[in-house]
Amino acid sequence: MDQSKYKAIALFAIFFTALIAGTFILLTQFVFRPRATAGVPSLSFATEPTSAEAGQNFDLVLKVNPNGSSFYAFELYFNYDPTKVEFQNSTQLEQNITSGFLIGQSSVDTTNHKITLLGAKPSTPFSGTAEQEIARIKLKLKESAAGEYQFNWLENTKLGTNLNIEKINGVFLVGSQAGAGLYLGSPNVVVSSAGKALVQRDSDLNTEIFLVTSGQLVKSADVVFPYDDTKLTFQNSTNLNQNIEINPNSGFNSQFVLTNIDTTKKKITIAFIAPSANQIPTPVQSSNAILLATVKFKVKTDAPLGDMSLVLDKSSTVYNMQTKNILTNMDGLELSIVEVIPPITGPISIPPITGDPGPLSLNLKLRFQGILAEPAHEFNHLKVKVSLVSTFDSSGEATLVDFVSDKDGIWSGEATFNPPTKFFPGGGYKLFVKGPKHLQKRICENLPKETAEGTYHCENGEIVLQPGKNDLDLTGVFLLVGDLPNNGAQDGVVNSYDISLVRNNLGNSDAETVALADLNLDGKVDTQDYSLVIAALSVRSDEGE
Repeated sequence: MDQSKYKAIALFAIFFTALIAGTFILLTQFVFRPRATAGVPSLSFATEPTSAEAGQNFDLVLKVNPNGSSFYAFELYFNYDPTKVEFQNSTQLEQNITSGFLIGQSSVDTTNHKITLLGAKPSTPFSGTAEQEIARIKLKLKESAAGEYQFNWLENTKLGTNLNIEKINGVFLVGSQAGAGLYLGSPNVVVSSAGKALVQRDSDLNTEIFLVTSGQLVKSADVVFPYDDTKLTFQNSTNLNQNIEINPNSGFNSQFVLTNIDTTKKKITIAFIAPSANQIPTPVQSSNAILLATVKFKVKTDAPLGDMSLVLDKSSTVYNMQTKNILTNMDGLELSIVEVIPPITGPISIPPITGDPGPLSLNLKLRFQGILAEPAHEFNHLKVKVSLVSTFDSSGEATLVDFVSDKDGIWSGEATFNPPTKFFPGGGYKLFVKGPKHLQKRICENLPKETAEGTYHCENGEIVLQPGKNDLDLTGVFLLVGDLPNNGAQDGVVNSYDISLVRNNLGNSDAETVALADLNLDGKVDTQDYSLVIAALSVRSDEGE
């Protein structure tokens, strides 16, 4: 190979190295703390008050951060959503626009839903690095407004002599919203009968990082938390960043996640940004807790025995679409390192979230014995008692849920619970499900299965739940019929009353009898119902607590 080829290869290597380094620097600057490039002013929107209910007045505030640049004039053009907002002064629309600067033109185009504001700062230029108010518009949320509403900068918006601008569109939510939260969890922790989270020496400690958006629209998140290297090391000791597994389904851009393990400062940092379309972020939002990443720790063989904490650093942030830090709640792991975990019949789980995680919502799918297709409309409704029990403290709550069937005989309903003071996201729950003519069934898994009807049995709760909505498919287990209503109530057993009720009414189809003894919901009491109640004798009674 001649010298020219060597030089070409060397130049390419230098260029590639510089490109990688430059990319890292850019990510470090723009992901960890989203801000405009030096010398490039940014325009953004804010609202006062910060949240408004439907029908409420608010001010839309137009803001600029010169970010080290200098300019006098501004030409601002942006859209508003006429289906969500209206003007407080509905007769003289321009009177809704106010500014502390010299305004040459202000107008509202109700056909194209556009607001125009041209003006200048005559004596001294806009400068510095602090955010400044340019103007405000007096608006009102419509009575029918719900969900999100937006304000979008138009392409012809200008600052100064056509400077480069970062334009941050405004995306807001109707109604007051709670702040976002971050918390840590682990599937490797065993909770003792005393409620202590145990982990033993020389064992893996996969630490999961969750985000709760609480209805907020999230643009980016920086997760920072220290670790104690006298107690913890990493499962992969040769390539430390391989110990951080990013969840590709979090909603954030998985290609531009920045990860760093600083063994000098004993600190882990992970930065997430939302994906973008046409340079506008697509916000991340979910009613469920979002798994962001998993950090693969290992408890050292000589780790000091006793209590240990993994606590998120206060420099962690969660930004909304206006680059405002909305992080209000951070919860870590409180653990106890032991030599060997003693035999414990309790579940594997994580410590509780402090604060109010909100109600639990369980979207349940059930299958009932003898119902293999969608019943007629008048019978397609079952009131089912659903009880949720925590293995941690034996606390429980029951609710009656309306279920309806699809064409395949799969019944769907949503059970909502207000959790006890100590809510443990993770494993450790069991459900008790009892239909109006059925025996109660204990369910201990998120996806239970049985090989034959009535054979499923469990004891210890292992259902995994997270704050918010949870989908549980329980159709792998049939709920057996047999405990028929007697004077409007059930007694929890299959006995001679239940058998006699069906046998003595064979052939009847009047509404009162059907309501009591039609077990397959075909509108009549016949031998099919009789065979179902006989089959239930093999079980005989409800499964209790």
